[in-house]
Amino acid sequence: MTENKLTPGSNMRWESSRMILPEHRDAWNERRASGRRLPKPLLDEQRLEELAWTLEQIIGKPQEYCFSYWEDGKYKLFSGRCQSVHPTRRLLHVTNEEEILYISFDVLVDIAEK
Repeated sequence: MTENKLTPGSNMRWESSRMILPEHRDAWNERRASGRRLPKPLLDEQRLEELAWTLEQIIGKPQEYCFSYWEDGKYKLFSGRCQSVHPTRRLLHVTNEEEILYISFDVLVDIAEK
């Protein structure tokens, strides 16, 4: 028996619709990536004290540091100098030659020398 479009279990009915639009592909990839989001980090008191001590040491220094922080379910890195700390708004003001970034204390994960 030869296969045709109506043969049970046949995929021939959909053979002509294998094309996918770029917008659909982007949406599909975004949906797949959204399932892989990482939860917001919860740091213990000891780790928070270590970060606070490190911040005290690096504020205003001309040396660049690498700041690791959480944003939209992903961990990101930003290299720059710590200009100031805004304790009332709980923000860290970090700049480099191209960008200015304000990192919230709640999402800050690590500070390391570059």
